[in-house]
Amino acid sequence: MFRKFGRNLIVLLAAIALITGIATNQLAASELITPDELSTLIATDSPPAILDVRTPAEYADGHIPGAINIHFQAVPDRLDEIAALGQSTIVVYCERGVRASIAETPLEAAGYEILQLQGDMIGWRASGLPIE
Repeated sequence: MFRKFGRNLIVLLAAIALITGIATNQLAASELITPDELSTLIATDSPPAILDVRTPAEYADGHIPGAINIHFQAVPDRLDEIAALGQSTIVVYCERGVRASIAETPLEAAGYEILQLQGDMIGWRASGLPIE
């Protein structure tokens, strides 16, 4: 019960932080990475960890090559799985940015450096980059 309550509390606090950020025009404290920059990194021998925090259905409809899918609400409960990726920097994206911003809170608390994809999936598509 505490685990569920704790996860819900994290999501609630993240939502409050997000709303406060919107009110002050500060969506996220993380750095942005452009779609072209991410595409270049994906083509290297050591691509970054890429986390798609959309629903499984959205992910199945098309995602950035190499991205793993963990719904934004499940991130706090799946930090061990994220740790198994062996990366200290994670590129996070959703469709428009709201869910990615919420997912950043537990990731940053766990010590990860977060890069949010500029324009999220909409920006990736608009750039004409490959989709799996």
